[in-house]
Amino acid sequence: MHSLMPLVILALLISGLLSCADSGSSPAPWPSSASVDTTAPTVAVIAPANGTSMSGTVILTATASDNVGVVGVQFKRNGNNYGTEDISSPYSVAWDSTTVANGAHMFTAVARDAAGNSTTSSVVSITVNNPSAGTTITAASCSSADLQDAVNQAQDGYTVMIPAGSCVWTSGVSINGKGVHLQGGGSGRVIGRSLSSVAIGTGAKTFTTQNGLAISAGQTLHIERTGGIVSGATPTGGRGYMIGTVTSYSGTTLIMDITSASGSGSHPLWIISTSAATTITHSAGGAVLLSLAEDSSHNVEVSGMRFVNGTGTNDFVNMNRTANGTPILIHDMYFETSHGTQDAIQSDTNQGVIWNCSFVALPYSRSQLAIHHVVLGDTDSWTRPSTMGNADSTGTSNLYIEDSDFHGWLNATDFDSNARSTIRHSLFNNAGFGTHGADTSSYGQRHFEFYDNELFFDGFSNGQTLPVARGFYLRGGTGVIADNVINMPGGSDYPNKLGVDMTVMNLQRNGGPNPCWGANVAGIQYPAPRQIGMGRVTGVAGNDSVTYTGDSEPLYIWNNSGNFTIGTSDFVGSACTNPDSTPSYVVAGRDYIENTPKPGYVKYPYPHPLR
Repeated sequence: MHSLMPLVILALLISGLLSCADSGSSPAPWPSSASVDTTAPTVAVIAPANGTSMSGTVILTATASDNVGVVGVQFKRNGNNYGTEDISSPYSVAWDSTTVANGAHMFTAVARDAAGNSTTSSVVSITVNNPSAGTTITAASCSSADLQDAVNQAQDGYTVMIPAGSCVWTSGVSINGKGVHLQGGGSGRVIGRSLSSVAIGTGAKTFTTQNGLAISAGQTLHIERTGGIVSGATPTGGRGYMIGTVTSYSGTTLIMDITSASGSGSHPLWIISTSAATTITHSAGGAVLLSLAEDSSHNVEVSGMRFVNGTGTNDFVNMNRTANGTPILIHDMYFETSHGTQDAIQSDTNQGVIWNCSFVALPYSRSQLAIHHVVLGDTDSWTRPSTMGNADSTGTSNLYIEDSDFHGWLNATDFDSNARSTIRHSLFNNAGFGTHGADTSSYGQRHFEFYDNELFFDGFSNGQTLPVARGFYLRGGTGVIADNVINMPGGSDYPNKLGVDMTVMNLQRNGGPNPCWGANVAGIQYPAPRQIGMGRVTGVAGNDSVTYTGDSEPLYIWNNSGNFTIGTSDFVGSACTNPDSTPSYVVAGRDYIENTPKPGYVKYPYPHPLR
């Protein structure tokens, strides 16, 4: 009987299966392989390059893609996780190599998707070559001769300390072929401003300023006049300043005991700054005061000095690009200039970081510049895609200016040939912002970013207004102006002041590679090469590309508060008998877009990782 049981069970199973088949129901389908994501992401570490030798901090950058989507990239150093997983492109992390031993370190990046597929990149080997402890050289004095001697003795990665004191440089100092940090004793910094009308002199003086400044009783402060008397469009007047100690500071009221002063008269525009420990006067004739060349393995770095103009007529600082160079870093500096000296900083490189710097024109500047960004050697800048925002995946494709302040400049900036420039988290106090087109310059500004800044103009009508005819004077290129506070009220000195003024200067100017554009030709010859709203030049490389108009790449202006207007103007000149006018070339909704964020634009991480 027991031997019949398996046969009975088998019969019952067959009967059940036949019953199911007869009922008309279908069996559940097997899972389809097409609904399961089995494709792993692709990933590669793109910076630094394999075999790089470096010291200090570097930005590790990877690219990753997936058929569905990458959910994160994890960097690994020597097989161990480094940093947290980055969940958004560009995938990057800052690595401070001073925390590890010298020698080779192996980096990979692991990309994963939502289905759990992952890929590990090829190994990138980076050789760390940090200087040993104690590699600091102190110059014998702050003179240019002693400092140059110390720089010559230094090796890559060394710090050269500049003693406190005041020195007049009659010759320039240069750093070329080595990554050295020049560190002064302290530059001081502009910490506030005042619109109180106060007579220059000694004794008790009261200023209304901002609340919450880093001021305490007994502190020594410099109160410096900015601005000049305006006669028509011509400013006049000399420098005026007062030095003293803080008697009290409460709310917005600052009371000073002034012990020394220079100048005369009452003035309503003042800046308030702290004292410098290391002050250098530029009396180097026609030489650049400090020439810096990018080094291939170490960052050249400068900090802690106040530069003031003497009899010198050339720039304070030049930043010079080199092949495969690392970014130059300039921070915690104070640049004080007037009519004699040329630019405070001239940059010939589309990388580098400038932060925590004060740029002061005393009492004003008509033609000198705080930062002149002109990159003549980067002739293919216009044929490469934009690197605005997070398109700069390594943080080394634009010049970044952060947390700085500009006072008394007609044009604090002139961003010019091929430049890719970013200014953020900074103050423009009675100071303008400018870009060049391909009119008097060879190539014109490629693109700029101006965001999270404050631009302030006093708007006085009493002959004390600074000679700032507009906030932004834009002659070419593309960019973004976003999330700023812009106050540009008009006054009787400069009525109908534009906050953002755009022009195609070479319609009426006979200069540059495209002089008198459209003159003697019937009809509007839109677009003019490199005008506002023009971007990448596709299909043409090198110098010749300046004669091509490029692709449409509008300027975007959005989410700015304050009191300002946006418009166009024409250059006033008679060199070209041209009936064409800027409003026919720079048109809202086509060449510049208001109140709409730039599609796909994401700001580059702040503060810059190299700080």
